[in-house]
Amino acid sequence: MKIEQLQLRQPQDLNVKKDIKEYEKAAKEFEAFFAYYLLKTMRESVPKSGLLNPGAGGDMYDSMMDEKVAESIASNGGLGLSQLLIKQMTKIQTEK
Repeated sequence: MKIEQLQLRQPQDLNVKKDIKEYEKAAKEFEAFFAYYLLKTMRESVPKSGLLNPGAGGDMYDSMMDEKVAESIASNGGLGLSQLLIKQMTKIQTEK
């Protein structure tokens, strides 16, 4: 048997708990990115008027604000997308 084929075995419960925490983190990050993309796309759909033209600084501020709002949405349970992803990933993990 080669050394590369040897694997350390952990009890199944520890692996599942560790994986669930990683899935939760990844799902929250994905939901935050998705919410950010939605906000960014919605903001781009609104026509800009010449009255208040903020320029590059305003665009950067809008982008940072969208990012923080998206993170807040994801951390407070927001769209429910992260819960669905976690449920699906843990289902796949327990079936293995």
